Amino acid sequence: MQMRKMFFLIVTASILMPLSAPASTEQLGIGVFDYIISRTDFNVETCEAYSCNYVSTDKTIKMELRRANLAEHNGKDLNFLLDIDFDSKLFKSGLLVRYYNDKDLIRVFIKRSSITIEATRRDEITTLQSWLKNVLSLVK
Repeated sequence: MQMRKMFFLIVTASILMPLSAPASTEQLGIGVFDYIISRTDFNVETCEAYSCNYVSTDKTIKMELRRANLAEHNGKDLNFLLDIDFDSKLFKSGLLVRYYNDKDLIRVFIKRSSITIEATRRDEITTLQSWLKNVLSLVK
């Protein structure tokens, strides 16, 4: 039921959003996903040395947080990767969030799309960093 309400909110927002919105589509996309994630409770499903899997209480959102391996760390300067899948009857999507060693560099890849978002605004960076802090706090 909760996911259905969120879906209708997303559809309504996309219909009411003017074509010349001051914020870019990418920024609005992060806001929509943040709305869903920030209002969802997660449980730790499994945790290993360098990765943890999380699932929402209603089983519609799955996340995997993993520490970058040595090649990714040295070659791409990656720190963490957060893989998020949204899978409900009304809303299917996914994100891959790459957190770099530079705390002000975060890239978001929308799955099944060619869109890549590089967080450049302070509010975007703060939002994406809060996702990382929230999932890390579940492990403690």
